[in-house]
Amino acid sequence: MKKKTNIKKQISAYALGAMLLASFSPASAASDAKAAPPQSPAPAVNQTQLSKQPASSKAEDKVTVISKQAGFDLHFPSYIPGDRTSVTLNFSEKTKHVAGSFFSQTGLPFYLEMWRGDIAAESKGLTKIATKKGAAYQGTQKEAHGDVNVLIWEEEKGILYRLTSKLSQEELVKIAESVEKGNKVNVIEDSDDEQVLVHDLDTAKASELFGAPVKIPAYLPSNVKKESLKISANIYKGSTTIDIYDGAAGVNGSYFTLVYEKGALSKEDTAEMKPVQLVQGTAFAGTASLMSFMHPELKQLPILVWEKDGVVYNLKANTSIEELKKIAESL
Repeated sequence: MKKKTNIKKQISAYALGAMLLASFSPASAASDAKAAPPQSPAPAVNQTQLSKQPASSKAEDKVTVISKQAGFDLHFPSYIPGDRTSVTLNFSEKTKHVAGSFFSQTGLPFYLEMWRGDIAAESKGLTKIATKKGAAYQGTQKEAHGDVNVLIWEEEKGILYRLTSKLSQEELVKIAESVEKGNKVNVIEDSDDEQVLVHDLDTAKASELFGAPVKIPAYLPSNVKKESLKISANIYKGSTTIDIYDGAAGVNGSYFTLVYEKGALSKEDTAEMKPVQLVQGTAFAGTASLMSFMHPELKQLPILVWEKDGVVYNLKANTSIEELKKIAESL
């Protein structure tokens, strides 16, 4: 049976959001709230373990467990901008912070931290405002990928909550005012089916993990610099895909990604795409939707896919189809 390839999967801001979350100030738990990296075939490189399954009946159990670890009840917002939002929750034993990442398919992501602290110390440099919850403090925080808005308040005596996002201050206030005990959220639950991301690879290591040659195209769009390209591997259920992408995309909007995946194209995969002739054979061109909180003006990207020797190549960039053809043929 041929493996079905998800060709037109939406490109989201998840990776950029994760980078933003990891760059929070030392008072934040975000940089310390990652799960311990699992063992994998490539222990020498940077890894991240992700839960694969969406929210389930076990989601409430995770909230309960983290509440016990933190020593206080977790309260969640009922107002969440966007649609079909999922939430990841982590607890840092080191900093005693709970870090929640809220990712929507149609709205900007936001991050909610909860911890025991001193509101006077944590609100320095912020502006005091009145909300339905009482006093709160707002301001901006400079990050490598652009300024973000911050809102902090005391949810319960001695329990601080902080929202951080590209969302407007008005939206953050609405989210904060909707936070109440008993609200349910779509928490992503840990699963036995673990997905492992292996970062910072070179082509040799990527080829070893993939089981076939992985190359960087000799031709790149003018807005993509070779030194900015990153390579990662996604290992799930024994299957590996390789992603070559522009690590500078969050700053300059130079979206570029080339995915290597074992499998075969089907008629269903390419039903809404246009055949394009390459030196390698027939490829298929189309568009993929893009959701970027750094560059909201970009709504979609051209996409070119083709199959050769049991490998499906999926190429996307904010350039023309003609440029994508040059990139593909330069492999």
